[in-house]
Amino acid sequence: MTDRFFIDSGQLVSSSYEWREHADTLDGAAQRTGEAATSGFPAADVVGAADTFKQRWSTMVGSLRDTSRTFEDKMLTASQAYAASDYAAQEAFEAWLVSMGEGS
Repeated sequence: MTDRFFIDSGQLVSSSYEWREHADTLDGAAQRTGEAATSGFPAADVVGAADTFKQRWSTMVGSLRDTSRTFEDKMLTASQAYAASDYAAQEAFEAWLVSMGEGS
């Protein structure tokens, strides 16, 4: 037995916008992390470790940003596909109704 589900294309659009907001926030965080100064540490080995740490964090946050943008794109694409399918179904049904009216 398969479970039935309902797709609300409006929810997909709303969710895609929320994923965009997450991506924008993560983009800012990745930039700020990558640009953070490490020159204030007293020892050179600490500066090197801090540079490595901030670079890795910046890369990780950038990856999360990219994933968020992918979610945004996929949800928006799905929403558009559902809308196109709904429109095509509506047109086909209306054409059938018109043809039924012409036959009487």
